[in-house]
Amino acid sequence: MASTSGKPERTGPMMQPESQRRKDEVLLWPEDRSAVRRILAIQVTRIGDTVLVTPSLRALAQAFPEARIDVLGHPKRVEVLRHLPFLHRVAAISKKSAWWRGWGPRTYDLALVWGQDEALVRYALRSARAVVACRQNSAALNARLRAVVDLPSDEAISLSAWQSQLLHLGLGLPVETGPVEYALTADENDWARQYLRQRLPSGATPVIGLVVTTFHMAHRDWPIEYFRRACLDLRSRFPAAQFLLIGADQADARAAVLRQALGEGLHVARRLSLRQSAALMAQLDLYLGLDTGPSHLAAALGIPMVALFHCLRRGHLVLSPRCPERLIMLDHPCATTDCDTGVSMAAIPPEDVVAACCRLLQGSMS
Repeated sequence: MASTSGKPERTGPMMQPESQRRKDEVLLWPEDRSAVRRILAIQVTRIGDTVLVTPSLRALAQAFPEARIDVLGHPKRVEVLRHLPFLHRVAAISKKSAWWRGWGPRTYDLALVWGQDEALVRYALRSARAVVACRQNSAALNARLRAVVDLPSDEAISLSAWQSQLLHLGLGLPVETGPVEYALTADENDWARQYLRQRLPSGATPVIGLVVTTFHMAHRDWPIEYFRRACLDLRSRFPAAQFLLIGADQADARAAVLRQALGEGLHVARRLSLRQSAALMAQLDLYLGLDTGPSHLAAALGIPMVALFHCLRRGHLVLSPRCPERLIMLDHPCATTDCDTGVSMAAIPPEDVVAACCRLLQGSMS
C-alpha cells in the first residue's frame, strides 16, 4: 500500500513487499482490531461457493465485532447472502462493473478478495486501505496487497475450510470452519407455504424436492432413469407423496421423463429466484439432489436431504451442513485415485438412494 507521497510505507513487517515476506509468515494484523471499522468482502462465484463462504464471513464478524461488513458478489447469486445477521450490506459486482467503481476516497479499512479476478482486486485497492487477496497473476499487483495468500490444495480439506484459508493465512485468524448459513424471512416462508397450498393437493405428504441435473457438469448427473425408478419406488411406499422439481433451468427432457412417470404427482417449479427456490426447499419433507448449487442451499437450511456425489470429490469435502444428522451423502463407489470424468454415476443404485430417503422420511414423519 502506498503513502500519500507515493513511496511505500515502512511501518513494520506487515508493510514489507510480498516478495520479501517469508512464505510461512503468519500475518497477524492489525494488533488493535477495534481500529477496523469497515470491512469489504468480495466473492464473485457460483451458488455453492457463495454459500460456502458464510462460515468465513461469520468468523470475520466474530474477529472484528465492532466492524461493519459489506459483501459484494455475483449479480445472480449474491442474494443467497441477504439477511444474514452478521452482514451489514449485500450487493452485486461484476468484473466489468468493477472497473468503473471505487474512484473516490477509500471508505474501507480492510478488504478481502477471493479468486483471481484482477478487476475485483484493483477495485478493492481503490476502496480499502489494506487488501488481503489470493495470489494474482501480476507480480506488480501482488506487491500492492497487504497479504498475498496461496490457498492450499482443496483435495484433502472441505471447500468451506479451503475458503477460510484467506482469513487464516492472510490475517492470522484461527478460523474454525462451522456450518454454512442461510437466512429466510417470515414473508418468504409465508409465500412458500401459500405457493405449495395452491399447487399441491390437500394432504400431500411427504413433499420431496428433486434436483436432477448439475447444470453443465454432466459427469455428476445421476441417470434420469434412476431418478424415475427411485421416485416410483418412493411413491409405492408413500402413496400421498408429491414431488417438486426445483430449478428454473431444468432440462425439459429430464423433466418429461419424471412427468410421464409421476403424472400429477410432479410439480415443476420454474421461473423462480434463488430465494424463492430456497423458501420452497425449506418447506420440504425431503430433498434429493446432486453435487450442485441447490444442495448447498439445502445444507444451509438444515432440511432432511440425500445428496449424491461423483468419485472426483466426496461429499464430506463438498458440503458443510447445518444439521449433519439430517444429511445422508452417497458417494460413488469408485476410488478417487481411479476416477475421472468418464466414470458414470450409474454405479450408485436406485435401491441405495431409496433406502436413504426412507430412513430420513421415517425419522421426520414419526
